[in-house]
Amino acid sequence: MTSPEEITAVLGKKGLEIPQEKIDKLDLFARELLSANQVFNLLGRGEEKNFLERHLLDSLVALPLLSYLDGPWMDLGSGGGLPGIPLAICSEKRAFYLVESREKKAEFLRNLVRSLELKEVYVINARAEDLAKEDEFREKIGLLTARGLASLPALLELALPFIRIGGFLLAWKGPALDEELEKSREALQMLGGGIDKRFSHSISGKEHFLQLVKKIEKTPSRFPRRPAAIKKRPLG
Repeated sequence: MTSPEEITAVLGKKGLEIPQEKIDKLDLFARELLSANQVFNLLGRGEEKNFLERHLLDSLVALPLLSYLDGPWMDLGSGGGLPGIPLAICSEKRAFYLVESREKKAEFLRNLVRSLELKEVYVINARAEDLAKEDEFREKIGLLTARGLASLPALLELALPFIRIGGFLLAWKGPALDEELEKSREALQMLGGGIDKRFSHSISGKEHFLQLVKKIEKTPSRFPRRPAAIKKRPLG
């Protein structure tokens, strides 16, 4: 398990100074997630090891980038709550939607939001392909985060329909980012996106990237397509 002292030390490696009351909530989140992972798969086999660096820190390195990005925010494919819950804990007074298609994981997220007393954080149990067609969310989101959800061409099709013009997608990516960007040129053109800044950081000796994609033009109403079409005929 974890402790507030361990969390403070790990975040300090990246110069992240978090108030104690938020550290305590991050500790509660970590304990709840690691405990629930024993019952159903939230992290993946063996992912509990070095959780604080590989998952919590990797989520929170985005904090310095987010201070100037307007809401509302959305985390797509939240799963066990990464990066959405840690970012919600550390970023107050912003509407934050956690989207998860699997009911068991969505219920876990609802329980977390209640126990952590997170205000303006809402869990939505829906598929992105369906939710993006609803007027309430279509091109309304200022920042959409996604960590480990899909390859970039597929992620762009799922994410950009939610984002308003001038808003951003923030994608967590690994060493294959350049290859994914190359494959995404057509998708960006078709969906109304443009590549923005990239930030790199090292976690446990491995290079990770945070890639910003800016919404430049409206996304045609035919996107996103159905899941089978996205999988069989990716854009790009």
